[in-house]
Amino acid sequence: MKQAIILASFGVSDPKIRADTLDLIESEIRQNFSEIEVVQTFTSNSIRQSLGMTSIDDLLRQFAEKKVERTIILPILLTPGEEYYNKILSAGDSFVSKSNAMRILTLPPVFSDEDEPTENDLNALDTILQIFPFKLNEELILLGHGSPHEHNPTFETLQEISDQRAKKSRKKTRINFGVFEPSDYPNFDDVLERLKSHNAKRILLGSLLISGGSHVEDVLNWKSKLESEGFIVRTETRGLATFPEFRKIFLDRIQAAQPKEMEKVPLFVQMYGY
Repeated sequence: MKQAIILASFGVSDPKIRADTLDLIESEIRQNFSEIEVVQTFTSNSIRQSLGMTSIDDLLRQFAEKKVERTIILPILLTPGEEYYNKILSAGDSFVSKSNAMRILTLPPVFSDEDEPTENDLNALDTILQIFPFKLNEELILLGHGSPHEHNPTFETLQEISDQRAKKSRKKTRINFGVFEPSDYPNFDDVLERLKSHNAKRILLGSLLISGGSHVEDVLNWKSKLESEGFIVRTETRGLATFPEFRKIFLDRIQAAQPKEMEKVPLFVQMYGY
């Protein structure tokens, strides 16, 4: 049976950052699934075209021509935002409506947008928290991108989970989530209000981004603003994918979908989770 895996992310133009993050994910998946064709592509048209990559739509057409029977599309994304719905799911939907020869399984990003957190969500959160070992007298702030067009509730949900855990353990809440987009929630002012309500003094500021890239400047901007408010701040600006424990999330997702779950995917049907 011929199978394929498409790794779909927004993309990174800097070759060094790409090599240390997205390319490592691709390499490790290739090593672990050597019998399956693995292809990486970007949803950013400008970055993809500058690197001569093939779009998701064209990859699916090529796989169909090569008689590939099953394809997994794995989003290398943290949250199900615009890139996921408008570029990844839409590509799979469009192809499924036209083809009766290939089963397609589209997996969710690292975090879902379910009303209740899934087991995958909780496991991913625990994995990420291991990457940022904050000290006893510190509060942790994890900064994601956020959305300029439509509120992405994922970070709010992660905050609620963390607060509930802290309440159950009777420990002071020390984990905070924020977004760079000033029009989204929770932005800098929202996080600052939380910190002041905790009487926080010391901060570990971490990048909740898969590759980091140009958004390192956003992290450093938050650092400067927090320091101007009197906080003592240290940072961890490396992208999450530089850490092997985070990259393993994607390996585990593929492993969970092989091969039993793929057998459940009927022709003409696009699955958005598992």
